[in-house]
Amino acid sequence: MPLPFKTTALALLTGLAAISAHAQQLTTSGTFLDIFSPEIPVGITVGQGVSHTFASGLKGGLPGEVDLTELQTTLSYKKGWKDNRLSVTFDYVYSDYGWSDGAPSYFSDINQIALSAIYQYQFEDSDWGAYVMANGSLGAESGDASLTDGDSYLFSVGASYEFFKDFSFSFGVLATADLQESVHYWPVAFIEWKVNDKLRVRSFNGVTVVYDVNADQELVVDATVQYNSSSFQLNRQFVPAVGGMTNPAVEERSVTVAVGATYRFGGPFYVRGFVQGDFFREYEFRAQRNKYQTIKAEPGATLGFEIGASF
Repeated sequence: MPLPFKTTALALLTGLAAISAHAQQLTTSGTFLDIFSPEIPVGITVGQGVSHTFASGLKGGLPGEVDLTELQTTLSYKKGWKDNRLSVTFDYVYSDYGWSDGAPSYFSDINQIALSAIYQYQFEDSDWGAYVMANGSLGAESGDASLTDGDSYLFSVGASYEFFKDFSFSFGVLATADLQESVHYWPVAFIEWKVNDKLRVRSFNGVTVVYDVNADQELVVDATVQYNSSSFQLNRQFVPAVGGMTNPAVEERSVTVAVGATYRFGGPFYVRGFVQGDFFREYEFRAQRNKYQTIKAEPGATLGFEIGASF
């Protein structure tokens, strides 16, 4: 069932801050648009997903193509009581990049883990609320790259105000610390709007529209446009820009447009499928905090599937 008290607004995490945004959009995933979605029941939810992004060419005169297969395991816990909401999400993602048609292997298989948590509080007899959120992730290429050295962090704190029933606006400050970059601070603002029992709209690093076909959470369809980013460390290699051996880092960025459907059946179990277009794809390489190369790819098409259960 959805969380039981007045919505304060929040749909969080990892995209804008290069923490945990990936191509596939799991029901339980920890993205800004998903981590506190009312479609996820209170309690424990576990999901296992797979997605494949079909090969597309590289830009800028670079030879070759790149494709991507991802496996993602997500465990989330949500609790709501009186004027409080708590959500904790753990993600593990294995990403297998395939470089072909004359492209060198810039990097191969990547392992990423992320832990995120958010706490929301609604002041009694008031339209005002507050939130605090934190996220940490580790990401590295398989080999001699250290997972613990591929760390990125995010922290945000702010307030929310419910302008009218089921429409709330939140604002605050977001601090990010990414691989091989300094700490950055950003003002943030986002909304959550329950239009009616079937339709919801929420925003942060994008916009998601969710439609509950029968208003019973059995069949839910959604459409999302959002910005994604993730960072990871590569294996030790010679980087001409620094004149020696080092472990460079990569930040992967894209804008995705996705349509999906989730069907719940047989008690706690659900299945989900989605199709997705990936645009403005680029990989920025950094070493010793300096950018030395950016690779851009043509738009790609992604198909994904997930199974899971809520308890």
